[in-house]
Amino acid sequence: MEKPFKRIIVALLLSAFVASPALADRWVKIGEQKVNFRGDRDEILIGPDAGIFKRIKLKVEDAAVHFNDVVVVFGNDRRFDVPMRDNIPAGGETRAIDLPGDVRQIKKIIFMYKTRPGSDERATVSVLGYMASAASPASDDRWVSLGEQRVNFMGDKDEILIGPEAGRFKRIKLKVEDAAVHFNDVVVIFGNDERFNVPMPDNIPAGGETRVIDLPGEVRHIKKIIFMYRTRIGSDERATVRVLGYKD
Repeated sequence: MEKPFKRIIVALLLSAFVASPALADRWVKIGEQKVNFRGDRDEILIGPDAGIFKRIKLKVEDAAVHFNDVVVVFGNDRRFDVPMRDNIPAGGETRAIDLPGDVRQIKKIIFMYKTRPGSDERATVSVLGYMASAASPASDDRWVSLGEQRVNFMGDKDEILIGPEAGRFKRIKLKVEDAAVHFNDVVVIFGNDERFNVPMPDNIPAGGETRVIDLPGEVRHIKKIIFMYRTRIGSDERATVRVLGYKD
C-alpha cells in the first residue's frame, strides 16, 4: 500500500503545480468597466493595491468595441498615450501594451471608443495586467546597447546606424538621456532593406524608455533605426537617444 499512496501524493502535487494560476499564467484582471456606447470615453480605476505591472491588455466581453485611444495614468500621474484604432470583437483582446520604464503602479486606464447612438448593447471592458515577480526582475542583462545618437532638436529626424555585426534581434526599445524627447515615429530598417514603421507619439523624459517594440518575423539583423521627433527652435538642450536590443 505504501507505493500506491506515494504515487497518489506525487500526482496530487503535480496537478496542483500545473493548475496554479500564479505559476501557469501571470495575466490577472485588475479592473473592469461596463460600456453603453452613448459616450465616447470611459475609465477604469485601479490603484496601488493591484500591484505593479510591466504590460497590460484589454479584454472585451458581451459586445464588440472599436477603440480609438488608450491612456495609462501611472501612480505618479505620468500619462502614457497608446493610439489604438482597433475593433475588438466580444471575447477578444487587444494586443499587449508594453509600459515604458520599469514595472509601474497604475492609477487608472482611460479608453476612448466609437459611440453607437440608439444602441442598447453594453460591453464589458476588463484590464489585464502582467504581474512582475521577484523571479523576473525589471532589469535584464539581455538588453544590450546597439548604438546611440546625439539630438540637438534643430531638425526633426535622426538615425542610428547598427549593422550585422551587432547580432540579430526580436525586439528593441529606445532609451533617452540628458533631455526629454517627444517622438513622432520610429522606422526600423532591416538587413535586407525591409522597413518596419512604428507610430510612436510619445514624450519620453530624460532617463526614460519607450515601450518595447516587437519586430515582425524571426530574429533579424538591423541596418539602422530612423526616429522622428519634435523640433525645439532656439533650444540649447541636447539629448542622447540609445537603441537597446533584446538578445534571445
